[in-house]
Amino acid sequence: MCSASASLLDIDTNPMEFSMGKPRDTYKYQFKVGNKVVHGGITDDLERREKERKQEWPSGHIKQVGRQTTEDAARKWEKDKGY
Repeated sequence: MCSASASLLDIDTNPMEFSMGKPRDTYKYQFKVGNKVVHGGITDDLERREKERKQEWPSGHIKQVGRQTTEDAARKWEKDKGY
């Protein structure tokens, strides 16, 4: 016997596949040197963006902020933060 809750556990929960609206394919990030945030923004590829930012700040690292979200929501976050 398979209950509805048991079958839900077997589903891959990729937000891209189950989103009813716009895809959640955009990352929010901060780029830090040590503990200091030197840049922030949004991207669809964190690895690529980190390589780009390391050209200006070689000792820095990227930190994802929250979960993947829609591009519209990410742009609002970026604007609200002043990045």
